[in-house]
Parts: sequence; structure tokens; C-alpha cells
Amino acid sequence: RKSWATVAGNTHRVSKQAGRPRKPRCGVHAVDVLDFEGLQDYTTILNAMRAHVASEYQKRLINKTAATQTEAQVQTQATTQVQTQEDTQHTAPHQIWLLEHAPVFTQGQAGRTEHILNPGNIPVVPSDRGGQVTYHGPGQLVAYCLFELAPLKLDAHSLVHGLEQASLDYLQGIGIKTMVQDGAPGVYTEEGHKICSVGLRIRQGMSYHGLSVNVAMDLAPFTYIHPCGYPNLKMTEIRNFVPTIQMKETKVALLAQICRQFGLSVNTTKTIRGNHCD
Repeated sequence: RKSWATVAGNTHRVSKQAGRPRKPRCGVHAVDVLDFEGLQDYTTILNAMRAHVASEYQKRLINKTAATQTEAQVQTQATTQVQTQEDTQHTAPHQIWLLEHAPVFTQGQAGRTEHILNPGNIPVVPSDRGGQVTYHGPGQLVAYCLFELAPLKLDAHSLVHGLEQASLDYLQGIGIKTMVQDGAPGVYTEEGHKICSVGLRIRQGMSYHGLSVNVAMDLAPFTYIHPCGYPNLKMTEIRNFVPTIQMKETKVALLAQICRQFGLSVNTTKTIRGNHCD
């Protein structure tokens, strides 16, 4: 059954269920987790994601070429391939990056300047994800999902829905009633306030960007823009419902839900220390 609700001055069809049902998968695909400490510069992280996607694409091309070579050709190229194998044997094609950004407005590919009202001293940075303008800052958990889609049997739509469902499962698990909106990606409270945003880019068979969850942050910068292109959209955070919430516990719990949703098993966890704000 469907009902209607108004979000940001616009009427959307809302599922009576908490989310779009999707059976979680068993953890059969390895994923490497990068846990960044300190505030991260958006452009630096964006360039690093692009570089990772390009690198994984080149690895797939090498593997595809090797599969068609004769034994003699393989032996001829064995020496040059040894280093590549050593570099990649301990890494998984799927990665999740967990971090907080320094204050920044990011303008998606469909972004329109009229949705940026008064950015003040906060930089506005173009992004290659979908969607309109949003804000990232301290106290907001960002989970960037760099996934090779084919092995996970995902496309753009199922990836968005899976990220929404992972967020719903986490938030409802800590007692926050949430829902999704048809035609408005992300997760909303029952009052229609947005608590989680989703934005993606698919390139060369891989996803990057991901989701952001407002944990315990300064929400004022969201009033300097039309979040996600909606003039009347209200933003909220976990702290409004769970005053004692901590970023560390959110990282652990949300990561577990993302892995559960996509059938991922953590291969390695690497802590990246220090602020990377160039």
C-alpha cells in the first residue's frame, strides 16, 4: 500500500513499509575498509576515488588480456607481471572509505546555481556524482562505496536501494523511525526531515561516492542552500533522537549493515591518520 506525504513542499509517494525490501546476501565478497581519521579535503578524496576506479579498470584489462594469451606469451611477460600480482594480491576490488569532510558544499552534475543561496566562507566544489547541491562537514559520517558492480550483481538502481536499506536498518536499529521517498533518494524521518543522503557515479563498471549520515553536526550550513535542490527541505541528525551518539559506534554499525546488505566480508581494515585538507 502507498500513502502520500509532502517533503520539501513537494508531494511524494511514500511506502508504508520502512524501505524497499531486499534480502541481505551472505558475506561472500571481500571488501577492504579504509577508516580515515581527521577531516578530509573533498577534492583530494574525489581525485583518490577516481584514481582507484581507473586502477581497478586497468587490472581488469590486464586479467582479461592474460586469459587470452598463449603459454609462451604468458612466460614472456611473467617477469613484468610479478610486481603487479604482488601489489594486488592482498587487496580486494571492493572498498568502503569511512570519513568526515572539512566543511564544503558539493554541487552534483545536475546542480543549479540558484540552489546555492549564501555559502559564505564555505567552499563550493563541483562533483561528478548525481544530484544537486549538498553539504558535508564535521560530525557527518560519509561512507564512500567503491564497488565493482558485476560480481555483486548490482546496477545503479539496486545499489541506491541497497544503500538506503542499509541506512534504514541501522537507524531503525537505534530507535529512529525512518522511511524512503519515491523519486527523492535518501532516508527521511517520519516527520519528513532528511537524515541520510545518497549520491553515486558509475564509471568503467565501478561505483564511487556513496552515502552520508548526519550524526552530530552543525546543521546551519544546510540553510545556506536548497539541500538536494528542495527549497523547503529540513535536515536532521541522529543526535536529535539519540543524544549520546558517538561517531565511532555509527561507523561500526553502519559498516556492518552495508556489508550485510551487499554480501560483503571485511578483508582488511586500514586506518588513514591525519587531516588531508590541502
